[in-house]
Amino acid sequence: MGYDDPNRLFDEALAMNRRGDARAATEALQRALRLFRDEGSDEGEARCLNSLGTIAFGLGEPERAVACLEEAVAAARRAGNRDFEGRCLGNLGLIQRDLGRPDEGVPLLLRALQLAREVGDLEGIANQLGNLGMAYSARGEVDLAIEQFFAALKVFYELGNHGAASTALVVIGETYEARGQLDRARFAFEEAADSALKAGDLTAQATAIVSLAGVEYLAGRPAASLELCEKARGIFRYVRAPRGEASSLTNMGVVHRTLGDLARAEACFQQALELNERIGHREGVAEDEGRLVTVRTDSGDAPVPIGTSGRHQRLFHLGGEDRSGNRVVE
Repeated sequence: MGYDDPNRLFDEALAMNRRGDARAATEALQRALRLFRDEGSDEGEARCLNSLGTIAFGLGEPERAVACLEEAVAAARRAGNRDFEGRCLGNLGLIQRDLGRPDEGVPLLLRALQLAREVGDLEGIANQLGNLGMAYSARGEVDLAIEQFFAALKVFYELGNHGAASTALVVIGETYEARGQLDRARFAFEEAADSALKAGDLTAQATAIVSLAGVEYLAGRPAASLELCEKARGIFRYVRAPRGEASSLTNMGVVHRTLGDLARAEACFQQALELNERIGHREGVAEDEGRLVTVRTDSGDAPVPIGTSGRHQRLFHLGGEDRSGNRVVE
């Protein structure tokens, strides 16, 4: 490891975090931060603090995350990097929303959007519009949230970013589903699956199909839901996403149970249990027969109850790399 080169240390810290070693990544980032400060590099300081903040939030240390990101915003401002200042503000706004403080998050996200517009960052504009939508939704301003989501979707389409468009469409679908507007939710999830396929992201496609299966189930069409669950399971199995496959099997069991086929339901539940045990994951059968389980697209492969408000909390910005164009530096 390049202990005297803060840039190399920073890159190695991000690699550690991607491998799942957040604690080691934090230690490496703290060393890099000291080196950047010794050099007087506000830019490097901002990058480290932003990464430390997002990792701290993932580790369940929200107040430390907020403190780091507030320092990151200040360092980016000193460096004159308005683009990165906006990204840090976006992360800080999202965390405030996740902490149940959307009223504090909205002004931060509005400022982040303004900075993205000032520097002409179309991806940043779309991301912050999506972030704002999530914050407005958390405040109960659902119509305003939907307006932001569609504005973000328009920009993603203009950029030809089908993967981000798929993400936005899933969020739109979930918002309509939560309002009981199942026809609109169905259309959004269908479009999300199509956009994911265009992006070549089979996992995202399967995730959208699971959400679509949930709509069909809520609409009282279990046979259609089952067909979609089976399709999603096949895709998850093909891309070797075991949690997604297990979630699909759980869904299939719920639908079979609804259809009165208890033997097939039990077989699906047993297969899901065995698969989860093999990968060390625990997931119970949905107790509310009005809901299935779905897969988080922000984490890639982790099930949560379908119909749960806010289950895609960080799709647009937090915790990725800015090289991808639609995520901020870790």
